[in-house]
Amino acid sequence: FLSAAPAPITMSDVPAIDEDLQSRQMAVYGREAMQNLKRANVLISGLNGLGAEVAKNVILANVNSVTLHDACAAAPADLGSHFYLSAADVGRNRAEACVQLMQELNPSVRVAALSGTFPTQRLAEWNVVVAIDMAEADAVKLDALCRAASPPIAFLRADVRGLCGSVFVDLGPEFVCVDPTGEAVKSAIVERVDVAGTSASGETKLTIQCVDDEPLDLDDGDHISFSEVCGMTGLNGAGALPVSDVSKGKKRFSVTVPAAQQLGGEYTRGGIVTESRQPKRLSFRPLSDFLALPGELAEADESKMAPAAVAFEEEFLTVMGSPAANVCYGRSGLLHLAFRALDAYRAAHGGALPPPADDAAAEELLGLARGINDTAPADAKVKQLDDPSRSGVVRLLSRGACAVLSPMAAIFGGVVGQEVIKAATGKFHPIVQGFYLDALECAPESLPPGEVSAEALHAAGRYAAQAAVFGRSFVGKLRELNVFLVGSGALGCEFLKGFAMLGVACGDGGKLAVTDDDIIEKSNLSRQFLFRNHNVGQSKSLSAVQAV
Repeated sequence: FLSAAPAPITMSDVPAIDEDLQSRQMAVYGREAMQNLKRANVLISGLNGLGAEVAKNVILANVNSVTLHDACAAAPADLGSHFYLSAADVGRNRAEACVQLMQELNPSVRVAALSGTFPTQRLAEWNVVVAIDMAEADAVKLDALCRAASPPIAFLRADVRGLCGSVFVDLGPEFVCVDPTGEAVKSAIVERVDVAGTSASGETKLTIQCVDDEPLDLDDGDHISFSEVCGMTGLNGAGALPVSDVSKGKKRFSVTVPAAQQLGGEYTRGGIVTESRQPKRLSFRPLSDFLALPGELAEADESKMAPAAVAFEEEFLTVMGSPAANVCYGRSGLLHLAFRALDAYRAAHGGALPPPADDAAAEELLGLARGINDTAPADAKVKQLDDPSRSGVVRLLSRGACAVLSPMAAIFGGVVGQEVIKAATGKFHPIVQGFYLDALECAPESLPPGEVSAEALHAAGRYAAQAAVFGRSFVGKLRELNVFLVGSGALGCEFLKGFAMLGVACGDGGKLAVTDDDIIEKSNLSRQFLFRNHNVGQSKSLSAVQAV
């Protein structure tokens, strides 16, 4: 929602930020970004395990308000990935059941719960909308409404299906990323300036050499400004100039000075060049267009690409370096197709997902994927779909589609939480526009039918999701583990939460020991979610163990 320049801000408009609590985030995002974040109102629809992770991260990020929406009641399987539900909450609306614990994460954020149908009429109340486990048709309609709002409302769609996950980001037709990298601005001392030539239009091209040991790392397209230059003093007032021809350890480059800018004479000595960060304007396409033609997709693991790509065969080399490479031959493009097929399966089955270990459902999903692929344009057609390494991915997605695994929810909850922050602040480059990731290498090659039968999953109770993916025996092995965790800070809290959700060391023979010689400080509360204000000054390890 940073699609237009903000109105002038008075001191009364500046949100108050507890700098003792938010000191770590302040160091990363900066004061202005933190103030923009504090103005954000976020709606999260779909409070399964992934929705809970997104909500936790956004609340800790210190936005103005978070509204939790859900139309579903908590089921026993939710307890294996939703840290803020208990057995007593089964049967209650998931948003209403967890809102109090979510509020305790950060008292300065207003947290509210909504149940029932999606609150379309109230859409203008939020700047960012996150849709979890939403049907494709509903998500397409909601995305269109968010784009049509003035200013546009940022829309994110995300899902975790077993060992696979997806994220879609739409920040509107025109979004301004004010700081794509978020890195500290660097400068360097100028060693010399040479005139490389003058164009017919009067522009002057200069070659700049900086001192070799300066921490400057420029690329073509970056901008720099000059100061303290002697002789060629006109450079000092030239403003931001684009950089080109970067070479020699990135300390030698060229700039082009406009004809209207007087250089003021020959260069004699001195000068400092400083990076000049330029806002980047991004145009996002609607979900409907992205589904049909995803465009550029990042490849998380190139070793998982199609055999033709891994072997650098001629057919892949013809598209290598273009968006079609990852869409047609990448794992990301294959997952994009598989998730589209999963949406089609749900539409054909009244919203139901493929059951675990259902070979017929897996073949139906693969057939849907083939049908969608057959009608796709050439630069969006997935190649080698019938290769066992590729069709097997679709079958594995089907096998775990109904499962929300705690580790996958944690990963994608972090990704989506960061995208919400980017949408609210314009800081750091957002995903444009899709991201897919899988950990299918963790899936067992085969499972005996009794390991994933309906009876086995029912008996697994809160651990039904991991039983569906790994088998019931795997759940029992986790329960008997003996684990020693060193450190219960930010990462330690995540590990302990994951252990609790997975049932690690929860059996009669299991044991979990935690040690940390640190005590809790107020600044820890902005990310170490197991701790509260009353824990400040207490042992991290003792407080963490009590919390889980």
